[in-house]
Amino acid sequence: DMGGTREDEALGRQGEGQGDDTDVGEAVFGHTPFEPDASRNVPDPRPISSTSSPASPRRARRGNKGDGIDRGSSRNKPEPEIERKHIEELKRSHYASHCQMCLCKRPPQELAPVGSYIEWEEVRRRVVEAHHVDLKSAGGARDARNLILLCKLHHDNYGQRLTRVAVTDALRGKKKDKVIHFGKRNGAPSGVKGQVIAIVIPDTDEVVEVFFTNDHAAYWLSPETSVTGVPS
Repeated sequence: DMGGTREDEALGRQGEGQGDDTDVGEAVFGHTPFEPDASRNVPDPRPISSTSSPASPRRARRGNKGDGIDRGSSRNKPEPEIERKHIEELKRSHYASHCQMCLCKRPPQELAPVGSYIEWEEVRRRVVEAHHVDLKSAGGARDARNLILLCKLHHDNYGQRLTRVAVTDALRGKKKDKVIHFGKRNGAPSGVKGQVIAIVIPDTDEVVEVFFTNDHAAYWLSPETSVTGVPS
């Protein structure tokens, strides 16, 4: 996975120790009482912040062979604080850790049925991945201007076949307005407004759709900034 940021890397989990030599399939967090927060299943999008606090030094995690971790040149460097912050904003506030492609096909209630192991956002965030559309190893942006959330299936099948140019052109072109109802917030139905874009996959001419919240789309199209929020 040359373009993905795994959840355990991207968010810099507080208090969740992860050794460098963790084997594939080994539980790297858990084993403590878990009380899900139902409110996390209902996102509340807002404009994405373009500034961050200075990044704190973090030890780069070595990947195991076959674990799907990007081993480009950027892997030896800690991700910017704004990248971790934006992944958290996208997962928690914009999409409740749902795949942006899956949301074009089915409502959240079908994607994460009551009683399933992915009913809760706290669990889904561990299997929905933040994908860098332009590869980090090729100099792709390290913020929400280059990030979309994809499930494992769509990440593997389409991640490296998308480009930021294609996504940007689609966001600037013809779009379909869409309101997704995730549930109730403060007792009232909560609809998340956004837009569905269609992208043609060059090698197959297949058309795939991606849902963007309006705020995520606006940030994607905003002028490029550095990790300190200063226009570059």
